[in-house]
Amino acid sequence: MLTTLSLLFAAAFAAQDTDAPAALEPIALTVEYVGDPATPRGKAFVALLEEHFTSVEAVDAKQLGAPADSAQRFAGADVLLVDADLTGHLPDGYGKPMVVISGLGVRTAEGLGAKLDWL
Repeated sequence: MLTTLSLLFAAAFAAQDTDAPAALEPIALTVEYVGDPATPRGKAFVALLEEHFTSVEAVDAKQLGAPADSAQRFAGADVLLVDADLTGHLPDGYGKPMVVISGLGVRTAEGLGAKLDWL
């Protein structure tokens, strides 16, 4: 009896459609990774983002200039992924959506007035 049930289960499983699920379409957003894209960490983040978004740019935070220049530089981005301290590089009231990672990214958010610590 157990053998019969096992064979029925195996046959039912084999009869199922075994096509792999279709890959997800990339999300139609322009994402800019701001950090050190030359490091293994930066390269890994950029590779991950490129899998999931239609447009990804890597920006070396050390190359950023004055706040007005940076605001203009990021004008085409939908989202910034901040992996650097951009304090002093973004204008007051800068309003692009940001995902901050690492302590350096948190410094950027706090410099713009975000509260990311204990209330």
